[in-house]
Amino acid sequence: MLQYNIYKKAFLILFLLILCSCANWEFVYSNHSLDKLKDKTTLNFINNNSYALSYLTKLVGEEKKNADFELTINLQENITNIITKNNQTANTIQIEYLIYYTLKNNNEKCEILNKQILTKSSYNSKSSGYSFGSDVAKNDAEETAIKQNINIFIEYIDAFYGELKC
Repeated sequence: MLQYNIYKKAFLILFLLILCSCANWEFVYSNHSLDKLKDKTTLNFINNNSYALSYLTKLVGEEKKNADFELTINLQENITNIITKNNQTANTIQIEYLIYYTLKNNNEKCEILNKQILTKSSYNSKSSGYSFGSDVAKNDAEETAIKQNINIFIEYIDAFYGELKC
């Protein structure tokens, strides 16, 4: 019984020590620059994509009429058949997204950055006819490529434009 109490006290002390030492953790993926854009940015899409629009809206917030910043996104999609079967049906399909980002400061009337980012994703076609699995795979590949592209852009902003100055 005495040994049980010692283990119990040791566990309690260890638990409290870990709890106290982890109190001031900061997450590595901290978007200080993105926080400056949140709810202060107007989004302009050329070649609109509903997933990119919804994902960016979650990140920068709802648009304001007199926004401090304007982010223009020009999204270009290229679909290529990588592997084709003998009957000329595509087996593996690659989707490329080339997105041009332009961030402007509306108050100072200047361009902060202009960046283009290319991301690729691929999926396997399930059959030569209509297949629900192919549609799901295509949507997943598109979302993955777009999300990856936007995340690269956010990392770029945070790494090189911490102050978001012209």
